[in-house]
Amino acid sequence: REDFSALVEQTEGGSPYAFESLVHHLIATALEPEYSRQEAVSWLRAQDPSTWRRIEAAPRRAVLYADVYPPDDRLRKHLVAGCPTLLAVMASFHRSGYVREAAVEILSTRENTLADKALALRTTDWVEVVRDKSRRAILERTGHEQALAIVPLLVAVLDQRRSRGFFDEYISRLDSATVGDLARFAPRATRRLFVDRLDLPDDELMQRAVDDDDPLVRSRAAQKLLARRPDFARELFLRATGIVR
Repeated sequence: REDFSALVEQTEGGSPYAFESLVHHLIATALEPEYSRQEAVSWLRAQDPSTWRRIEAAPRRAVLYADVYPPDDRLRKHLVAGCPTLLAVMASFHRSGYVREAAVEILSTRENTLADKALALRTTDWVEVVRDKSRRAILERTGHEQALAIVPLLVAVLDQRRSRGFFDEYISRLDSATVGDLARFAPRATRRLFVDRLDLPDDELMQRAVDDDDPLVRSRAAQKLLARRPDFARELFLRATGIVR
């Protein structure tokens, strides 16, 4: 067995071969006792949307391995109600729609960050039944912590035609405090999207224009605020820096 930290380190250059090795390890780990899964679960839970999408794509490439999964009949025996969440997550990336559907049904019953993120990726699945089941599950997960995990993944798949307005439907179900925290603390791609597409209040746009660590977010927030409220120009000039000033 390769050391998990070494496998993670090998992926830092973005090599598809390294991600396939990592996926193979994650699947094997998911079939082992709980104590041996803890490191992998903690690492995966903390990863950004880019890493999740690379892990999702790796099993379908399968350049190094004829198949990174156990045979389908063996895998389905493991995909039962009490199976580890990590196994259901990894099975949700399988090339078989039947396996992905079984995984989504299990993940829909799990209330944790791993399940939230994996289900968010499946909301643009190319099989309609998998996509619909994932969307139904996600629309029921509108709590603050759930949204912080889900929204960045929904942003990451917006480039796919099958996203079909689902992002807007989900955002419309979130309370204003959660939307505000996403605008402030979410990954950069999400913060940029929120400034561009959402009708953020004046005070939120001011904070983004002054405090955000992304120059593009600061600039776009200032532009929107000034278009709406030219009288904020003096305060922006006094409080902001760089391109905003």
